[in-house]
Amino acid sequence: MTNYIWLSQPLHKSKFDPQVFRIKKDDEGNDKVQKAKFFDLNSVDYLKYTFEGSIIAFEEYILNDNKDLKRKIDLAKIGYEKVELPKYVKTEEDLIKVLLFYAEEE
Repeated sequence: MTNYIWLSQPLHKSKFDPQVFRIKKDDEGNDKVQKAKFFDLNSVDYLKYTFEGSIIAFEEYILNDNKDLKRKIDLAKIGYEKVELPKYVKTEEDLIKVLLFYAEEE
């Protein structure tokens, strides 16, 4: 049976699939509007979701593999370290940082 670490609050899917666009120049110098690329949550299999798609838990091995980052986040919560949480999740490292920040204390 898989053990899960529950989050203190659900993470809404808008943090992972926002409607963010950027303007980029094409070859001819014209502005071209593109949707910004973010991390695809379907590429990982260690998350647990609510019926509407919010993340509520992750598998315990993610915490075990990132104990140093979790310790740094815990120190940041009490003011001894500085940890920047990403506004939007663009990489798996961003995802893990956000998950560990909202992980419930054991």
